[in-house]
Amino acid sequence: MSSRLALLLAAVALVAVAVPASAQPAPRPADIAPSDITVAVEEVTTMPFELGPGFVVFLQQPNLASPVPIGNRLYLIDQNDAIYRLNGSRNVQKVFDVDQAPDGLALDNRQSVLNIAPGPTRNTMYVAFTSGREPTTNTPIYRMPAPVPGICCNTGAPVPVDDLYRIGTIPDPSLSFFFGATRTEYQVIYEYDIRGDTLQNPRAIAAFETQSGPTQNGGGMVRLPDGRLLFATGDALTEGADGRAAAQDPAEVVSKLVIVDPDDGSVEIAASGVRNVQLIEYSPHGQYIGFGDIGGVTAEEVNYVPVADIMDTSTIENFGWGRNPDGNAREGTYYVAPGTPLVIGTQPPVVASAPVPEAGFIQPQSQYDRIDPNGGVAVSGPVTSDLSFDQLTAVFTDLASGLLYGSTAGFDAIDATVVKINLVDGDGNPIVGGFNTLAGGRADPRLFQFPDGSAGVLLEATGTLYRLTEVDQS
Repeated sequence: MSSRLALLLAAVALVAVAVPASAQPAPRPADIAPSDITVAVEEVTTMPFELGPGFVVFLQQPNLASPVPIGNRLYLIDQNDAIYRLNGSRNVQKVFDVDQAPDGLALDNRQSVLNIAPGPTRNTMYVAFTSGREPTTNTPIYRMPAPVPGICCNTGAPVPVDDLYRIGTIPDPSLSFFFGATRTEYQVIYEYDIRGDTLQNPRAIAAFETQSGPTQNGGGMVRLPDGRLLFATGDALTEGADGRAAAQDPAEVVSKLVIVDPDDGSVEIAASGVRNVQLIEYSPHGQYIGFGDIGGVTAEEVNYVPVADIMDTSTIENFGWGRNPDGNAREGTYYVAPGTPLVIGTQPPVVASAPVPEAGFIQPQSQYDRIDPNGGVAVSGPVTSDLSFDQLTAVFTDLASGLLYGSTAGFDAIDATVVKINLVDGDGNPIVGGFNTLAGGRADPRLFQFPDGSAGVLLEATGTLYRLTEVDQS
C-alpha cells in the first residue's frame, strides 16, 4: 500500500472515531411550508445529449446546464459535448461540438462546455470550457492556492489536514468509486462570434485553475451592464471541507464572484464566500443578481444582491463560506466549524445559528434544509419572471428530489419562508412527485428564462424543456 493511500485511509478512520455525538440537535433551517400556490408545466421540446462520465467515473450520465437566452434565441448546453440553439418553438440545432474546441484545450471531461453567457452584442457569446490541459493562449491564468508540502505534492510526507488544499491525483484507481478521477483542470473563457448556425473566431480571455472530480466547480456567469463578465468560481474542494482559508482570502480567486474584463482578462473580486454557484440570473427588473449556492452542511441558499453592489468592488460582498476571522465558515445563517476534506459522507459540524442580520455578511434571501431521507440535496435556480409568476418572487428546485419551491418575500428579505409549490399538467392534473415524476426517476431540473422572459425548466435526465406558469387561483 502506498504511503499516500495509507494516509487517506488513516484519515477516514480518524474521522470515524473523532466526531463526538452531539448532546443536542444542531440548529437547522425551518421546514418547507405547504402552500396552495400552483404552477402549470407545459412541454416545449426535447434537446439531444451525449452520455458522459459522472462523478463515479464508470457511470455514464447526461450533464446539461441551464439554457441561456441570447438575443431572441435560446441556447442549450450539453456540458459533455455541445451547444445547441432552439429555433422557433421546437427545432433544436447544434451550433458547436467539442471536436471544434480551440487549439490547446483538452475537452475530455464532464464539464467540457461549462457555461455560456451573452456577449457584447446579440451576435456574440462568451463560452467557458473546462480543459484537462493548461491553455497555451497568451491570456492570464488565475491559480488555485499554492501547494503545501505533503501528500498533495507527491512527496509522501504527512501533511496536517487543515493545511490541505490541493487534492492531487488519487493514488489508487480503486478509490475512484469514492472520490472520482481527481486532477487539475482549467476553466477557460472565450468570446465567440455567432455566424449563422456556427460559432466562429474564438478569442481567449482568461483561465482559472480548478480541481475536477467530486469537487465544487461553480461556473455561473452573466454579462454585467458595463460589458464585463461576472463569473462564479467554486471552492474546488470535496465534501467534508469548510472552504478553507482561501475562500475568504482576497488574494485568491477560488470561492468568489469575479468580474472579468473581456478586453485584457484582468479580474476584480466582487464577492467572497460562495461555494458552488452554477447559475446567475437578473431579477425581472435588472436591479438584483440572484443565484443559488449549493451547500455541503446544513443549508441550500438562494441569494440576491443589488447589481450596483456587485459592480462596486471597493467593498467585497461576503456570503460567508470559508474560514472567517472567527474560525467559522457560514452556510446560510449558520456557523460551520472546520471539517476534514477527502472523506466522502462526512461534513463539518454546525456550531450555532448566526444572528440575523449579521454585520459584514450577506445572508440568504431564503434557505432550506439539507436533510433528505432519500439522500442527496442540491438547490437549482433561482428563476424570476413577472410574465410567469404572480405571488412568487422566485422559484427554485432541488436537483435530487425534483420538487419545486418558492419564495413570496422581497429580494432584500433574509431567511424568508420557503414554500412548496404544487405542479399540474396542461389539463390541470396534479404532478404529485414533482419533476421526478415527469422524468420517471431523478430529473435534475435546471431552471432558466426563455427569451420572452417566461420561466422554464430543463430536465437533465431526459433533455425535455417545459414552460412554467403560475395558475390563477382567484
